[in-house]
Amino acid sequence: MLTHTVIRIRLVILCTFLMAMASTTLNAAVGYPSGVVWDQADSSNFTTGRSGNLLDLVVIHTTEGSYQSAINWFNNPAANVSAHYVIDKDGSATQMVSSWSTAWTQTYVNKRALSFEMAGYSNDPNTWVYCEHEPEYVAGAKNYRPNLYKLANIVAFFMEKTTGSGITYDIPNAHPTDVGYYYSSNGPRLSSSVKGVVGHNQVQADQKSDPGQYFPWADFMGMVDDYLDGTLPSTTIPEPGAFLLLGLGSLGFVARRKR
Repeated sequence: MLTHTVIRIRLVILCTFLMAMASTTLNAAVGYPSGVVWDQADSSNFTTGRSGNLLDLVVIHTTEGSYQSAINWFNNPAANVSAHYVIDKDGSATQMVSSWSTAWTQTYVNKRALSFEMAGYSNDPNTWVYCEHEPEYVAGAKNYRPNLYKLANIVAFFMEKTTGSGITYDIPNAHPTDVGYYYSSNGPRLSSSVKGVVGHNQVQADQKSDPGQYFPWADFMGMVDDYLDGTLPSTTIPEPGAFLLLGLGSLGFVARRKR
């Protein structure tokens, strides 16, 4: 029979192992989500490479239409526009331009930005949350759609990335509230010192309104925190009722990492 001393030693070893495993999990690198489809935009709609070789800004858009229509448009040589990613409400995602190349979607910050087109409309709250009549809806929950989680996962992945294909990745975990304008007569453009995650409306406030007033910035940045901290495993889409009225990553809002 095992003595009490041996049992205690084994328990200490087991606890130490579990604590080490937990620490490793919480500090693990963010994994790239599974299921992202590669469908390159027409070569006439983006620039290979990046002028300045620096990526330090994420810009969130809405397609003002469907997922597939955005993909089709970026594949059309007549479009003269593109985005790095298109994400549907159900979390389906298509990458259309490599991160080390320049998508044409947010004018004067294109060369340093990673762009995401979210299927839906900027003036529709249900772009981001389930409707009451949908089976996924849970009373009393935030009811966020999988698109936000997929977006947060990819953004967190690139926040942890530092170099690749000659590009320096330096996207801080921050949502600056600065606003810029396209036409100088309306105001100054967004400063190059503004880095992190912004909306299209912050780049071209005189022209654009997306992702709109219903985009849940605080909770979204909390999701990014949770992916960075390992609280949300990569490729996992939480159930809509998993985060109730307390919201997501509430502690992370206080201690958000910025680099």
